[in-house]
Amino acid sequence: MFKSFKKSLLGIGIAIPFFLISSCTNDDQIGEIGISEIEVQVNPSGIAPLTALLNFETSKSARVTLIIPGKKPLIKEFSDLNRVHEIPVLGLYANTTNIVVVQLSDDSGNSSVDVVSIETGELPEYMPDIEIVEKKEELMEEGWNLLSMNIGLGAPNSFTSPVIFDQDGDIRWYLDFRSILPVGVCGPFEPLDNGNMICANQKTVREYNMLGFELNRWNLADNYSFHHDIVEKPNGNFIVAVDDSNLETVEDIAIEIDRNTGEEVNRWDLREILDTDRDAIIDNQVDWFHMNAIWYDEKEDATIFSGQRQGLVKVSNTNELIWILAPHKGWGNAGVDGSGHDTNQFLLTAVDEDGMPYEEEIQLGNIAIDDFEWVWGQHAPMILENGNLLVYDNGFGRNYGPPRGTYSRAVEYQVNETEMTVKQIWQVGKEKGSSFQSHIISDVDLMSTTGNRMVFSGINLDERKSHLLEVSYPNNVTAFEAIIRYKYAFVEDGAQLAPGNLDSSFRAERVSIYSGF
Repeated sequence: MFKSFKKSLLGIGIAIPFFLISSCTNDDQIGEIGISEIEVQVNPSGIAPLTALLNFETSKSARVTLIIPGKKPLIKEFSDLNRVHEIPVLGLYANTTNIVVVQLSDDSGNSSVDVVSIETGELPEYMPDIEIVEKKEELMEEGWNLLSMNIGLGAPNSFTSPVIFDQDGDIRWYLDFRSILPVGVCGPFEPLDNGNMICANQKTVREYNMLGFELNRWNLADNYSFHHDIVEKPNGNFIVAVDDSNLETVEDIAIEIDRNTGEEVNRWDLREILDTDRDAIIDNQVDWFHMNAIWYDEKEDATIFSGQRQGLVKVSNTNELIWILAPHKGWGNAGVDGSGHDTNQFLLTAVDEDGMPYEEEIQLGNIAIDDFEWVWGQHAPMILENGNLLVYDNGFGRNYGPPRGTYSRAVEYQVNETEMTVKQIWQVGKEKGSSFQSHIISDVDLMSTTGNRMVFSGINLDERKSHLLEVSYPNNVTAFEAIIRYKYAFVEDGAQLAPGNLDSSFRAERVSIYSGF
């Protein structure tokens, strides 16, 4: 049943780090581990073409190290000792005969190595071209790049195909949702704490592993439909941006659902605490707030909501307004009938490095200076470990100008809730001008190991691209830069700006592809 042997990886022409070769070919080994014929199942879920499952047995309980050779070998160690093995293979190259090395070892010094070939097909024609502009590996955060990508089929139709590309620009993983969701977006595709991925589609929230298998599904109540964002709380529950069909307005409600039961356990209604009639940036009585991102602040049990048409607001767990970070123009009383509190008392005042307020024209948002600008049509706020706020400033309607604006940036603010002030600490992207501009979607993230910041310009409509930039902090040295060029459907002159009319990526994340295994 079992075959027992040693193979030299050098002998079959695979470039593998020396310490792995040594462990496989050491003549002082106590013995070898027998292994059955390896069964290879490519794309086991049917929607993840660059994945596979290896099934085999070993003569002794052994642990497995998997090696996928490439420009930089992908090495995954599975620590459990087993005799029956089901090993996920992730990060294969497309349109390639992938040589995958399976190394076996146990605690007694026994070891063996086997090699399997895995054939993969071509990438779908809709896949973007990825150009690596700059790469400084000594400065970069480890991991690959996840795009929460959607492909336009012509308004109003589109479909989801999240993609992961490596630091050489090669696509090493994607999900093709067309067989299970021929039309409709499931997004944003985000990593969970357990290493799986989550997305939402219309009335369902879905959890997938990296092999493309759906593990969980939560159904929203009949009156709710999902839009824009879903975040995982530390207790495992989800905060979901929803439309409520019982209301006359849209994109101004969020709910918390219990991870175990799917039941609603909390609700935030921004109509109750904000001025729904404020039209300083855009006049739309139905979509007056346009909630596009959520961030949960665990330290204070509060939530930050991003509204493209109003600004950033921090709200307590009981739907009480804490502060508003936005230009001061046009704020009035809260409530759908204007009978609530005066929202002006919650506006943060912009101050300089000495804590002195800027002039009134800056507070109102009529003008901007290099040392301070408000956010405009922003996305992806997050609270940093130091308590500061990091956010992507799209520039949508900047200083009440044209909707597209002329530049976008990542910006860090220091908020003093006692003094009700806000100070600009850092920014990047403005210096790149219109080539880095994205007036919708986009993302910004803190890299956990290096402290770098990753800034993602989601769609530049003029150049039909996304732009990913990783810089050191605070001196803004470029560690990694990539351009993603789309080639499927796209907005033409006069066409509606809708998901079905363009390819784009809502967000980007730096991920470890094997984090869930």
